[in-house]
Amino acid sequence: SKNLFDAFMRHMPGLAFMKDLEGRYLFVNHAFSRFTGTSPRAPIGLRDDQVWDPQTAQQLQANDQVVRQSAAADSCTETIHLPDRQERYLLTTRFPIFQENALAALGGVAIDITERNEADQRRQQLERQLQQAQKMEAIGTLAGGIAHDFNNIMAGIIGYTQIAMSEIQ
Repeated sequence: SKNLFDAFMRHMPGLAFMKDLEGRYLFVNHAFSRFTGTSPRAPIGLRDDQVWDPQTAQQLQANDQVVRQSAAADSCTETIHLPDRQERYLLTTRFPIFQENALAALGGVAIDITERNEADQRRQQLERQLQQAQKMEAIGTLAGGIAHDFNNIMAGIIGYTQIAMSEIQ
């Protein structure tokens, strides 16, 4: 079982972790270590405030607390600040781990969705630009229509004015 578990976790592309009820890391997979830039054993025994910056640690601890209190799985998007000051977004699912009908630990898996968030932001920006271009096109069409109607009215006025001027000395 341990060999199967180790093989599964080693090849899993998402970040995986387990924590005890005090919030100390019991396990992290290789993807977690690559993400944080640490060795797989580095965070073992440490709490979030010893691994992450204060803002990230506070967010992670609050999300852990939700699962501990409800004893049910919970998914959320988390903003992670890496040591190189890079900001990443993780879609994280946390779940309680029970032993003999008692809450014994907390597990979780996370997927880095930073690129998806950036693509969504770019798409929204392009949609706003398209809407602005469509508004400008509509205003141009309206202005062209008004100018055409005004030109038709002016043509009659100018024509009658020229006829009147030719008949007057």
